Amino acid sequence: MSEPKEMSGEEIESWMSKKPVKRGYEVAAGPDGAYLAEDESKKVYVVSFAAYVVWSMCDGDTTVQTMVERIAEGTELSHEEIKPVLVEILNALSQANLLSIP
Repeated sequence: MSEPKEMSGEEIESWMSKKPVKRGYEVAAGPDGAYLAEDESKKVYVVSFAAYVVWSMCDGDTTVQTMVERIAEGTELSHEEIKPVLVEILNALSQANLLSIP
């Protein structure tokens, strides 16, 4: 995957109303991460636990803003700390064809 580009606050905020949909399937998961396979090529990706949790939340009904709120509830991180990292993870998953962003 390519290096992530720095996003402006406006670009990050534009993601908050999106409702990503996971694609592919879980091959295996554990406390350190997961193996996710892309549907078409069957290529398997090793993803971090954080990326796996994000991918799991991508049900097509949950907005990125709701994801931010859920993550904040379970951590000591602020919304502003979570947003750029979450969008970076979503971008990476999208580039790997492991989710779509309508």
